[in-house]
Amino acid sequence: NRYSNIFKKIDVKISLLIFALIPLLIAFLISVESNVITIGDSVFAGIEYATVVLGLLKSLFVPYIFMCLFSSSLIAGEIDEGVEAMYIAKIEKKERNILSKCISLISINFSNIIIIVISSSVGWLLFLKGSKYSTGNFFSSISDDNIIFVIYFILSILELTFFALSFTLISLFFNQGKSLIISFLLIIISKLLINIDTIKQWIPTYLGDSVSVEMFNGRELIIHGFQNSFVLLIYICILLFFIVFKYNKMDFSR
Repeated sequence: NRYSNIFKKIDVKISLLIFALIPLLIAFLISVESNVITIGDSVFAGIEYATVVLGLLKSLFVPYIFMCLFSSSLIAGEIDEGVEAMYIAKIEKKERNILSKCISLISINFSNIIIIVISSSVGWLLFLKGSKYSTGNFFSSISDDNIIFVIYFILSILELTFFALSFTLISLFFNQGKSLIISFLLIIISKLLINIDTIKQWIPTYLGDSVSVEMFNGRELIIHGFQNSFVLLIYICILLFFIVFKYNKMDFSR
């Protein structure tokens, strides 16, 4: 598989490094009471800090932008350069190639989120645990807060997988430049649509956000977490179907 070494690519390494350093930097700035980041009188456990950092990065579009860049480069870029046409001529089942690319993108997405969580945990332990901004405990004393973190972690992976596949589908229709522009627009539109109450429960950016579940508690919290995950999984399956269908119909000439 020519995508098994995707983590050796320089842009992927840079993204992993950035996601490893940002949570540490934020924790340090909070601990020294820098004016760059002000959190008032907030106090949080380690797991709550990880949730806050993941939410902050998503609100700044950072994971979406990196996934957009990776998708357009890996899909549209290789088609534009003629690499795809040459490779497809050597294999029997084209769908294996595009599915392997999708798996690679999903793996990068999963790794980025894992690194954010690990780095946030390390940052909290190094800089915040003994500070006035910490409860002193890694896990929250409120069990629902711990459950929210687990649900938010899963929903974030599913949401970003949805966007990775959306960008992949876009890249099959347009060249790399247009794919980047349309993918950026999709991110912005998705963020704006969550402000419309009548449809927001169907929008991936809302389904993958902690605000979609944090108003619930106990059994209701878990049920809504499963519901959001199920809807996102349906979206992902639909996207995979259309990606394979479109890919099999392509002649890869642009």
